[in-house]
Amino acid sequence: AYGIKVICYNFMPIFDWVRTDLHYPLPDGSTDMAFQHKYVEGSPEEIIKSVEKNSNGYVLPGWEPERLAEVKRLFEAYKDVDEKKLRENLKYFLDAIIPTCEKYDVRMAMHPDDPPMPLFGLPRIYKNREDMIKIEQMHESKYNGFTICTGSLGENPKNDVPAIIREFVKKDRAPFIHARNIKFMGNGDFHESAHLSSEGSLDMYEIM
Repeated sequence: AYGIKVICYNFMPIFDWVRTDLHYPLPDGSTDMAFQHKYVEGSPEEIIKSVEKNSNGYVLPGWEPERLAEVKRLFEAYKDVDEKKLRENLKYFLDAIIPTCEKYDVRMAMHPDDPPMPLFGLPRIYKNREDMIKIEQMHESKYNGFTICTGSLGENPKNDVPAIIREFVKKDRAPFIHARNIKFMGNGDFHESAHLSSEGSLDMYEIM
């Protein structure tokens, strides 16, 4: 009704994207967000306390106080959900909505897991090209598409982000490209960065 033709959504259980510091200082005096593995070890309660300590008053999506109060119940609900089960749930969702998307010309664009790795013992099903192929095969329609977030996929240096963009744009499965840069800090840790290639670890020229 409002003319919205692309919907970016994710399928990350319990939590949305995760950062461990929402106020990470940079040399130029600005701040951004960072992810460090040492802060996501331990029980969910310990992780929450650690993230809250580093949040500087900001709140991650999915970490709102009213939701954190239910975190134990949510982890209990997902205790038997692995990647296979989560994929089955995604297929159920896509089979239900894609016919309506086709009727009204609305492209669904699934956002990558961020970071693209299992966290807190929860399954992640959009981490790399291989996952994208599996999702693509769930419903052979261009309305079953992807948000290719270069920062999210780029957090794993094994992901060839420009190649992924070329492949899925050519197949008309990428109605939304979220172009951003990140900077590796070692040991798989990273922080957000300005867009220029020189400011981060991704080749933003090649990506564009």
